[in-house]
Amino acid sequence: MSVNNYLENITDLVQSCLKEPLGNPMKKFFTFGKEDKDIEHWVQSEYARQFVQLNGVPEHKIYMVEDYLNQAFLSRAAQIDLTAKKNFVTFNPNKGFEVTQQLMKLAPDIVWRPIQNMTPAQVQNLLAKAKVYIDFGEFPGKDRIPREAALSNCVVITGRRGAAANDVDINIPAEFKFGMQTTLQDIVKKIREVFENFERELDKQKAFRDKELNAQKNFIAEVADVFKIKNFPPPSVAFIQGVQEKSFLLVQELFQSKDFTPKFIVDDVLAMTEIFDELIWREQKRNYLRVGKNFIEIITRDDAKFLYLEGRIKRFALLEPTDTELDEVKNFYEANDSDVLIFNR
Repeated sequence: MSVNNYLENITDLVQSCLKEPLGNPMKKFFTFGKEDKDIEHWVQSEYARQFVQLNGVPEHKIYMVEDYLNQAFLSRAAQIDLTAKKNFVTFNPNKGFEVTQQLMKLAPDIVWRPIQNMTPAQVQNLLAKAKVYIDFGEFPGKDRIPREAALSNCVVITGRRGAAANDVDINIPAEFKFGMQTTLQDIVKKIREVFENFERELDKQKAFRDKELNAQKNFIAEVADVFKIKNFPPPSVAFIQGVQEKSFLLVQELFQSKDFTPKFIVDDVLAMTEIFDELIWREQKRNYLRVGKNFIEIITRDDAKFLYLEGRIKRFALLEPTDTELDEVKNFYEANDSDVLIFNR
């Protein structure tokens, strides 16, 4: 077939499949021939696992590798004050808006706040104040905003489309999921119940929040399972007191330890200076502190914060820190108390 005819046929097949993705096996568009049996499939959701299994992939060739929310979001979410929650509903107007519009007409007394034209920080601030987040759109996987809403202590209410149909991806009680047979009045009734008994209704979704809080740990375990990794390297450590005696002593000590991996030292000035001497090694426009036969990269505070929030720095180490230094770790880096290592001489 010509390219256009080929693409048109695929489009027709996809449109047919979209009506009921888990209804029948999808026709195969691509094949690797005899190598098909050796292809592994990594899936992010139970919904995707069911889909590839339905389409002929054996269970032992399917690996669950889920994602997780970043540390910056989790740190801020942990500080949310439940007493500051307000009686309003927030929603993503790009998902299931036809249902939301009908709900808004049915209950004009309820405040409805759309998530649109916002920065990530503004989205988080909105979720921190809302009591309810609704989503009646497609769930092609474990969508991010419903999980952010849950960890922002919103009560999540969804439809039963895509990944929301199963009890693994969106593991909230059935009373918070509304299918095709549901009336709009049922949904509004549940929203009002949440407004009137917020903490009771919120507690019913604790399992959903706990799962997301442990998502990074689960991701590491899942990757380890895929690659048959038994031993992970010790957590990486950054020293934030600059290139000075305190840091040097700490680096030396932790290089002797098997519990941590010294990786970075934070010093804005030396990180940006072209220098090469007995203590500093410069390579590819980066500076490294020499510690015996070892080298530790010198980075800026901004780089250290980025690497921490990305999970590539696991701990911050300080020797006899002042109160100001400790405040900086918690405020600037948004570090958890458990990620701050304090040492004494």
